Amino acid sequence: MSVATFTRRITRGLHAARSSQELFAALRHSIDEIGHAGPHAVVLHDPKEEQLQLCSSSRPEDRPGTLLSGTDAPCLAALRQGAPWYANGSVDRLQAADREMPVGALFPLHTGENECYGALVTSDRILEEQREAIELVAEHLGLALVRVQLHEEISRRHQNDLTKLSLMSRAGEVIRSIELEPILAKLMELALSAVEAEVGCIVLSEDDGLRVRVEWGLDAALLEHLQVADGRALAQAVIDDCEPRIVCHLPTDPEVRADGPAEAVGSLVAVPLATKDRTLGCLIVARGEGGGFRQRDLDLLSVTTGLSSNAIENALLHRTEIERERLEAELRLAGEVQMGLLPSAIPEADGIECAAMVWPCDDSGGDYYDFMKLDEHRLAFCVGDATGHGIGAAFITTTARACLRACMNHAGPNLGTLFGQVSGLLEDDFSDGKFITMFLGVYDSRDGTISYVSAGHDPGLLYRAATGTFEELEATGAPLGIFPGLTFDAAKVAPLGPGDMLIVKTDGITEGENPSGEQFGEDRLREAMKAHHELTPAEVVQTLHDDAVRFRDTAPQTDDITILCLRAQS
Repeated sequence: MSVATFTRRITRGLHAARSSQELFAALRHSIDEIGHAGPHAVVLHDPKEEQLQLCSSSRPEDRPGTLLSGTDAPCLAALRQGAPWYANGSVDRLQAADREMPVGALFPLHTGENECYGALVTSDRILEEQREAIELVAEHLGLALVRVQLHEEISRRHQNDLTKLSLMSRAGEVIRSIELEPILAKLMELALSAVEAEVGCIVLSEDDGLRVRVEWGLDAALLEHLQVADGRALAQAVIDDCEPRIVCHLPTDPEVRADGPAEAVGSLVAVPLATKDRTLGCLIVARGEGGGFRQRDLDLLSVTTGLSSNAIENALLHRTEIERERLEAELRLAGEVQMGLLPSAIPEADGIECAAMVWPCDDSGGDYYDFMKLDEHRLAFCVGDATGHGIGAAFITTTARACLRACMNHAGPNLGTLFGQVSGLLEDDFSDGKFITMFLGVYDSRDGTISYVSAGHDPGLLYRAATGTFEELEATGAPLGIFPGLTFDAAKVAPLGPGDMLIVKTDGITEGENPSGEQFGEDRLREAMKAHHELTPAEVVQTLHDDAVRFRDTAPQTDDITILCLRAQS
């Protein structure tokens, strides 16, 4: 006889049992099949109280409900660890109020979550050749006892004379809830009680695939072994086709096949959870080797799921709305924090005027600018552009600003060295491709020059009013934090002449597209700078932004925009 045949033979009755009486009768039969004639019992374990309760015994004198103890008993120590125990010499003993229970071997009972909740106990020692078979019986008994107890509890609370009318009344409890978990739990309970099923599950179709949201003795691992004739998983087929399936006898059904652990399923019903517009998932209930499902069962489940599907959809929409509101609140908060970091006023410097503005794409953006008065002659200014936008980008810019300001307080005159220090600090905080480009310039009023360093940032555009020409202030190194050990070169431009204007911006303005997919581009920016160079810096910043908005027309803004303008006084 094969192992699979022997396993089904000694455990068939355990999976078919519909009551505790049938289950313990099947247990006695299974142990007899193995050839062990000694007394045996089933005990339930309460780890908090460190005691056992007798659930069933093959000895007539043992009373179910009797409490047993044995804190120092080796068999109980093994039970705490969820491991089998066999007496090597004399048998162990558990204490009851009026007698002792001899223990020759103990086999832990586990739930489907692999939690130990009791044990199968034999009074006599087990022969070596019987151990593997009885361990197998205990494994199946653990699951079957949980199932039977759940079934009996449901049966006690819900009488077998449920009608469609009472079921609809009970389903009203589902409809009134707006929270997903209570809806699904109540639906599972109603479905099992309505058709006297033993196990079941609820599967929902989510963005990343199918997900078992409720497991009642029927878990995701077992579902993988239930397939329809075309190779699809049973749950996937029911959802795709939006058609119920009733299997009266799974071993002989031509449309649905089972293997592995699913062979213990005797019959099942799978019903789609569908609204008028879409299929949300499916509900599956099953029985063991007992009686198969009938059309009446399918009708009752259809009533239950029909009433519940809209409630499930409303709960999903409610959850999505709550999540959206939470994210919006986080974005607003991050945006408020980030905008609060922008300078409230721009320090004055002899010989120049300055202005800057940020227009975030979201409530929280990845662009920022800053001004820092270094001494009475020198004014530092910078523009940063973090990868992406939203909360993550806001975190990057906030961190980069803090590191830059900290280093500026202790830095020497070399801007390249300064950026190397900043990048080194950011390496530990940035990961997964996060980085920030940054342009830092220092204007010195004593000679009208600008020293600068650029970490992979868009070139600064310097307009020379006297000649009507442009100079590009190119990047002098890679973006901050992108690689370890970065070094940067500093650069310096010739003194500013009257009316000369420097624009430092992020690529959100030049890469903005119109409805035809055409970008605003550097050429249009230069034309606008030349046309408006006599305006004040604040007017230039606003005008450049307005030109870009007009160019985009109805197309949305897809990236943050920052513009900083520095203009030499005439």
